Amino acid sequence: MQQVDTHSISSFDVSITRCACALTLRGVDTRLRANSDGTLFQMGCKQAIVAFILLISLFHFASGYQLLFLPLSERTHMLVHLKLATVLAQRGHSIHFVTAGCHHEFAEQTAAQMAPAASLQFVTHDFNCSYHEQEKAAARLLSPLGEVRAIYRNVVGRADDMLHDSALMQQLEALAPQTDLLISDIFSFGMLLAAKLDISHIDIDVGTAGSLWEPVLYGAEPAASYIPAVGSFLPTTGMTLWQRAGNLGMTVVIRTLIRAAFWHPSSSLQLVVRKHRIPIQWPYTRALMVLVNSNFATEPPRAIPPNIQYVGPILPEPPQPLPEDLEQFLAAAGPHGAVLVSFGGTLQAPLSASKALVKVMSALQPVRFVWKVSKDHQAALAAATNVTQLENVWMSDWVPQNDLLGHPSVRVFVTQGGYLSMGEAAYHGVPVLGLPFIPGQAELIRFAYDQGRALFVPTKELEQGKVAHTVQALWRLLEDSSFRAAAQVVSRRLEAVQRPYKELAADWVEYAAAVREDGAFLHPVKVTQQWYQQAMLDVLLLFGTTAALAVLLGRMLLLRPSADETKRQRAMKHAEECLRPMLAYIEAAGSSSGCSDDDM
Repeated sequence: MQQVDTHSISSFDVSITRCACALTLRGVDTRLRANSDGTLFQMGCKQAIVAFILLISLFHFASGYQLLFLPLSERTHMLVHLKLATVLAQRGHSIHFVTAGCHHEFAEQTAAQMAPAASLQFVTHDFNCSYHEQEKAAARLLSPLGEVRAIYRNVVGRADDMLHDSALMQQLEALAPQTDLLISDIFSFGMLLAAKLDISHIDIDVGTAGSLWEPVLYGAEPAASYIPAVGSFLPTTGMTLWQRAGNLGMTVVIRTLIRAAFWHPSSSLQLVVRKHRIPIQWPYTRALMVLVNSNFATEPPRAIPPNIQYVGPILPEPPQPLPEDLEQFLAAAGPHGAVLVSFGGTLQAPLSASKALVKVMSALQPVRFVWKVSKDHQAALAAATNVTQLENVWMSDWVPQNDLLGHPSVRVFVTQGGYLSMGEAAYHGVPVLGLPFIPGQAELIRFAYDQGRALFVPTKELEQGKVAHTVQALWRLLEDSSFRAAAQVVSRRLEAVQRPYKELAADWVEYAAAVREDGAFLHPVKVTQQWYQQAMLDVLLLFGTTAALAVLLGRMLLLRPSADETKRQRAMKHAEECLRPMLAYIEAAGSSSGCSDDDM
């Protein structure tokens, strides 16, 4: 290696200045020029650039942040956190990633596939994956409201278990003094751990309806006049008077329920706060910001404050070649192409609905189906249906979903409507048939429907074995080119950005780490106001009281006698008082004379 002497280092700044004109965004021109006395630079431009890059690299490494990731213990949520964590690790930051023991192998393998050179340090804790899967399965048997309550109690219970895990907390407490920022899933209740460890944090919204949390927790406007309340499934393209009236009522009810879930003294979350003596109080504004894994190219535009940043979809990538057997299966597809059927990383459709889907695939023999379904489900279907005899069906417990959606033969995507699946479908411009089996996932299907790139079928029909509407919807999506054209429009909008979404998300994490000591300065003051202050009810009460007092005072002034009239009344009263003795004397004199009218 060529040695650089001390004098060369001292002329570093001069060399860099003279080489600046040779630097461009596309490359580096290393041509050397002679100086005024005819000699070459003591330090050539090339050597100066190399030294400059080395110094920058050393500075970047020295200034790398210590970041702690706390995802929800669900594989779909972990994928987004792992993608972001690997990007930040490649930038030179130190990453500690909290994961359940039962997901440790998955997390390590996924991180290695995403970025082989990235180094993540995993912090594992006890977590009974099978127990929580059973709880989720039991919750699907409840009513929609009952299922939401069960999910809420489950995720709060996970936070409680984590805080109760002494071994885990000891590890995290040891890391806390060096940790610059906690990156937490919105469902992991990171504000609890951040308050417990006294560190700054940001939230990651991997996949929920943004209009559900943002107005209550982060200060966004509810916009009930044009943003449908979660669960209403009203159009995003404009609502009628009666629809807006109903939407306002639902918005108020939902916001009240969310406030109760977070702040009511008897709520599960508040019980955890008191149990672990966490120094946190309303309104929980410790989060510096929230990064949302979505985009206004796929959601209805609405006003949001600067502490909310839409940075997604983070996961979609340009497609990679498929495995040979899967490529051959798709290559044999006819003019109708193929349909991908997948309900996310862990969700399985109810067995009754899966049996109905077999009937759908049997009725659409010209179409090829790639179906992601667990091995247990495959065995149950093989015993109850003729799915193994269908030559147009390819089943597997894992499929490269992103690469399949980017394949030209895949024409339609059948999905439950989760954020990750809908983001990949939008990115690759594939129309969607939505079958939302759990609450909160029909919103994105409705958004896609309003954009003309999706249809949806009530899942109860499939669970009851009715397939006519599903077959009809699939044929429409396959034959009507308007659906694919609308999907391609959204895809073009998503791909128009110059910087990948994962890099944009990493930029915001670095920004939050840099300003972590400044507090939640991006939050609008609205998040610290009571609901009646946000609705200006106290101001309206003030205006109403002032108006009532003004009316009352006006009436009093109008009924009050004028000054002249008062003077006249006083003069008459004075005259009456003066004449009263004289009148009394006359009356008395007349009585004593004994005269009467008859005598006169």
